[in-house]
This record gives sequence, structure tokens and C-alpha cells, in this order.
Amino acid sequence: MPDHKLDTTPANEILIPSKSRTSALDTFQSTLKTSTQSGAENNQTDEKSRAIADQKKNEQEVAQIIQQLKVRDLEVKAHEQAHLGVGGQYVTSGASYVYQTGPDGNRYAIGGEVGIDTSPIAGDPEATLLKAQQVQAAAMAPAKPSSQDYSVARAAMQMANNARMELARSDEKDQTTNNNQATENNRNDAQQLVAAEESVEPKVIAKNDNGSLISPERQQFDLRMATR
Repeated sequence: MPDHKLDTTPANEILIPSKSRTSALDTFQSTLKTSTQSGAENNQTDEKSRAIADQKKNEQEVAQIIQQLKVRDLEVKAHEQAHLGVGGQYVTSGASYVYQTGPDGNRYAIGGEVGIDTSPIAGDPEATLLKAQQVQAAAMAPAKPSSQDYSVARAAMQMANNARMELARSDEKDQTTNNNQATENNRNDAQQLVAAEESVEPKVIAKNDNGSLISPERQQFDLRMATR
């Protein structure tokens, strides 16, 4: 039987027309380029996303700092105004503030102080006591007194105690003086009474109904008693 062979090609080789080969290569390169561009675009997208996230986080932190500065500014100013409102005539200087510039460029008060007179009033312990009480109230007027406020309050308390002691000594001295004056007045009254009795003329002696001797004053007294 004759052997017939089919038109075949070796299995290890695929013949591609030159035109088809060029088209396939272009397709591969185009695909590779598209893939590369896509990867680059993805990287750019990731970097942009990270940048946006970082910017958003930074904006949130800045907003938080500004909010904290605003709250602090209100607290400081309310604190010093409380001192001023109670200190009255004993305030020696108005409120002065320490400022900090925030991320937004605005200045915010982060500290402050008010001057107040804590000296006693010479020669007037009663007025000193009233002053000390007002100074103490001014020091403790804010909702959250500072350590310096407590120091001023303690100084005012000491001034008040000294004034009370001085008032007590003054009262004791006045009482002693009054007692001595009363004793002297009693002594003078007694002396005047004795002198008055010695200067009285001898009384007329009369007899009553039963013949006993009595003075006219006693007769009158008896009569007054008898008519009741």
C-alpha cells in the first residue's frame, strides 16, 4: 500500500507570516506600554491619595489647635475679669495678657494677671479687716483659681487675722478704760454723798402717838404708807 504524507510542519516551529508577526509584536508592545502606564498611574493615584490624607490630617490638627487656643483665650479673659469685678478700688492695674500666635495667624491669650493691693490700712484695723475680706474674695473669684491666686488669698487671710487681733486688743483696752472710769465715777459719787450727808442740818425730833422720838421724814413716810 502506498504511504501518503500530509502537508505538515514540525511541532517546534510555527510559521507566522511576516506581516502577522509584526502585528503581534506591536500588540505585545502596546499591551506592555499600557500596563506600564497603568502601573504608573496607579502609583500616582496612591501618592495623591496619601498626600490628600496627610493634608486632611494636618488640617484637622490645625483646627484642633486653634480650637484649644480659642477655649484658652476665653478662660484666661474670664479669669482676669472675675478678679477685676470683685477687686474694686483695690485693683492697682488692669488685666495684662500673654499672647500666642495660632496657626491661623491670630493672637490668643494664654496667660494673664491683675494687680491688687494687699497692704493694711494704717491705724484703722476695722477698715483693714473689710479690705482683707474683699481682697480674699477677689483672689478666689475665678472658677479655677491659680496657685498665685491662692497665695494672694492666704496673704489676705493673714491681714484679716492681724486686724482682728488689733481690734480685740483695742476692745480690751477700751473695756479696761471704761471699768477704770466707772470705778472712779463710783468713788466720786460716794464722796459726794458723804459730803452731802455731813452738810445736812440736824433733824427735828418729834414724838409720835406712843411717845417715841421719830424724825419728821419718818413721820411723813409712815403717813404715806398708812394711806395706801
